Amino acid sequence: MSKGQSQSKSKSKKKRKKLKWFLLSFLAIVLAVGGYILYEFKLKTYDVADEQVDAIVDEGFTLALPDGTEVKVDAKGKIQDEVVSGKYKLENEDVYVVIKNNRIVKVIDVNGQEITHNTLKPNLTVEKKNNQVVILTEDGSNITVKPGKPGATETTGATGATGTTGTPGVTEPEQKPTVANIKDKYASSFSALQSQAESKLSGLIGLAKEEYSNKKGNGESVSFGYLYNKYMAAASGMEASTDAAFESLMGVVESDLENNGFNKSYASSFRDDYEATKESLRSELYNKALGKK
Repeated sequence: MSKGQSQSKSKSKKKRKKLKWFLLSFLAIVLAVGGYILYEFKLKTYDVADEQVDAIVDEGFTLALPDGTEVKVDAKGKIQDEVVSGKYKLENEDVYVVIKNNRIVKVIDVNGQEITHNTLKPNLTVEKKNNQVVILTEDGSNITVKPGKPGATETTGATGATGTTGTPGVTEPEQKPTVANIKDKYASSFSALQSQAESKLSGLIGLAKEEYSNKKGNGESVSFGYLYNKYMAAASGMEASTDAAFESLMGVVESDLENNGFNKSYASSFRDDYEATKESLRSELYNKALGKK
């Protein structure tokens, strides 16, 4: 072997050794930085208590049902209160009651004129029992009423709601609703739930921006690990409470389907839409965070 070849091999070994040490050093830096990021964002404990954030997460939801009932559920989806409002018809009689906040406001006839009734009177208590609206009378009996408006033909239309056409004073037999009728009448209920969830999420985002701006404005250091842990935990809690409220509403829809002789699986499309909406919202928030349009 010549002297030149020997020197070339020696230089080659030195280069490989330098490259090896460079790669090991770079790997050590990556692991150190990665470990720090993992520590900051996942492992480090922060004091993230915030009454404003907790108020949003723990607020619960109000489920607006097609019959005018408002069901208030807590953050775990448990029913706290059911508020009945709207116009309802007495079974087998052309007598109607106007209800507001679980109380009869007045009793009216088919022409919408206030009347006096032997049993139904203003201020009587109204409750929701087994998905039915029940009036508690003075003698202790219960009278069931159904959604209905004076002068309307009691038929089930495309939305499952009482129609507004027909001859005043004439009540046609109520037709059995179809699956489409039942699902259509709950569409607005799911939309209302989505609006509440989006409003609460906007509130969280607003608080996060406000806290960040205040810290920057006051010259304080901003810990992104702190902000991440605080608001990710809040968002996860809010998602869980929204899921619970959604399941409570799904239970009402499924019961309505089964009470009318249909399989509750027909309601599954609502769950598919709900999951798709959540995924779309996640993508939207992710793009906003990265400054994308």
